[in-house]
Amino acid sequence: MPSEYIQIIRTQVLTGELSPYKFFDELKDAESADVIAICEWITSNLSIKEHPSMVKLAFTKLAKRRHLPSYDKFLSLKKDWINSYYNEYQFVEALFENARKGAQCNCSVYQVSRFNVPPYQEDLERVDEKHLDDVDFGVTHLVYVRCKDCGGIWEVGIDYMYHYPHSHWSKMRD
Repeated sequence: MPSEYIQIIRTQVLTGELSPYKFFDELKDAESADVIAICEWITSNLSIKEHPSMVKLAFTKLAKRRHLPSYDKFLSLKKDWINSYYNEYQFVEALFENARKGAQCNCSVYQVSRFNVPPYQEDLERVDEKHLDDVDFGVTHLVYVRCKDCGGIWEVGIDYMYHYPHSHWSKMRD
């Protein structure tokens, strides 16, 4: 299976026919071992200077899967990594550090407000959703998610008062 995805990278992604984001969306249903193999291939064969989105997305996938063998290579790219959005490198680094410390899941990183992580991560299961129309604070979207790894349930409030949606994480009581 990884060879099929590598062929798609060569024939569709690198030619511009398929965006890196759509490619990684298609990986959602792939086996974890295959995703790791594909991401390792990307980080070994593509340059961050020539294909920054592909390399960044691959390292993000590896970090979310707590794949520590990739951590040193990731750290070596710090001088070449240009953040596409605020704290992008720091977020991936925090995921790897979280794994290095032995965490069983990524919840402790997701809840850090400076990373502004939306609740739509593949290691989270959506439990419920609510839309609140608050006169003082505008529309707030509440998403309740369960971590597939630790079982913890989180309320993630998404507010739209800023010029982009901002996520606020709160752990629900057991």
